[in-house]
Amino acid sequence: MIGYQIYTRMHPPTPKVKTENIQTHFQEQKTDKHAFYTVNQAYRDPFLGKFPTKKTIRKKTIVSKNTTTVFPDIQYNGSVEGNKEKSYILTINGKQDIVKIKQVLQGVQLIKATENEISVKFKNELKKIKKQ
Repeated sequence: MIGYQIYTRMHPPTPKVKTENIQTHFQEQKTDKHAFYTVNQAYRDPFLGKFPTKKTIRKKTIVSKNTTTVFPDIQYNGSVEGNKEKSYILTINGKQDIVKIKQVLQGVQLIKATENEISVKFKNELKKIKKQ
């Protein structure tokens, strides 16, 4: 008896639902497509108290940078180390000089250097040069 009551509580019988086929017919109402109101273009802003200003669209002209900078003849010859400072030997236009990082020589600035390669800047253009 107890087992039957537990079983019927766990699995109750499903009630049968009566379904009816009701056919409905939807008829779309036609509406007039006219404006209920019109907006005046030159209205006064109630919060600012002034009339709106027209926004002007400015076209930007893009100037292409087709001008190429001619780098001087630069050669990286090696590095020199002394007193915990490292200097680099560069040949610029046939003239050999010792240059430190961030030093400018004949308009050429040494930006970064390693044992095999240097980065130089000339007229805001960067160039990497390998050791010869």
